[in-house]
Amino acid sequence: MPSPTAKITDMNNYGLIKIEFSQKMMVPANITAIGKESLVFKVYSESELFDADTVILDWEVIQFMEKYMKVQIDFNNPMLISSTSEIDLIEMEFLESGAFISSESFKQIKEGTSELLIRQMPMQMKESSAMASLDALSGSIEKGSGGFALVTFFV
Repeated sequence: MPSPTAKITDMNNYGLIKIEFSQKMMVPANITAIGKESLVFKVYSESELFDADTVILDWEVIQFMEKYMKVQIDFNNPMLISSTSEIDLIEMEFLESGAFISSESFKQIKEGTSELLIRQMPMQMKESSAMASLDALSGSIEKGSGGFALVTFFV
């Protein structure tokens, strides 16, 4: 059986990236242990609005399932990402850390990157507390078996 691979399949306007795996992966007991020794994120930009080397403030794996993981990227100035006609790119690179092992083949994702780990980034927005509340609410509604939610915001 070949080594597992990964692909960036989605990125939203708030820096949330979804990475899907080609095989079921072993889910780490502590996802916060997946850090800079396991993954590297890089931004490529044709514009000169920001320094591509320092645009990412931090990142964190916020969800890890057998077939995918979600990573939250925090940008130095999110409003500058893909803000011109030039679309910026994000690249993810796996490092030789042993953090990403298949539960099917018992092989790890190979070190490095590929075209599957490069994605165009949509324009980014700053997350407001109202958006964070809506995101949290939508997550809890998805988990429920059904129901109704009424959200009122006062300006």
